[in-house]
Amino acid sequence: MDKKWFVHMSNDDENWDCSEEFDTKDEAIAYGKYLIIEDRKLPEDEQEYYDKESFDVGQYKQFKPRINMEVLIEWVQERAYDICEDRDDYLNDVKPEYLAILDTSLNEVFQKWLDKYDYNPNFGEIVNIETINMICRS
Repeated sequence: MDKKWFVHMSNDDENWDCSEEFDTKDEAIAYGKYLIIEDRKLPEDEQEYYDKESFDVGQYKQFKPRINMEVLIEWVQERAYDICEDRDDYLNDVKPEYLAILDTSLNEVFQKWLDKYDYNPNFGEIVNIETINMICRS
């Protein structure tokens, strides 16, 4: 589902209906236009999108949890300071390349743990949102 496109018809609902997914933005736009055009063919009291002049399309991005090394190092430094105030410089001189190795290693282990115990997230966010305006009414 990652990188698929979706249509959002509601004016006030932040939750997107992700039941219909599309491979391209153009497909999503065509579907949104189709919904409004078909809706306008119904009697006014049956129209779901009667007052709709626009809709949104957006792309789904899966949430990918990561361990933030800066936050982790800061947390370790605070614990070290709590134990010995003279060591307020502990880990200040870690070379960036060593920090990158730690980042890669810990996040690989974390991902394996998520996979092994089935804790991978089944949610994400909608990004690349674009509002599509309907110019003429049918």
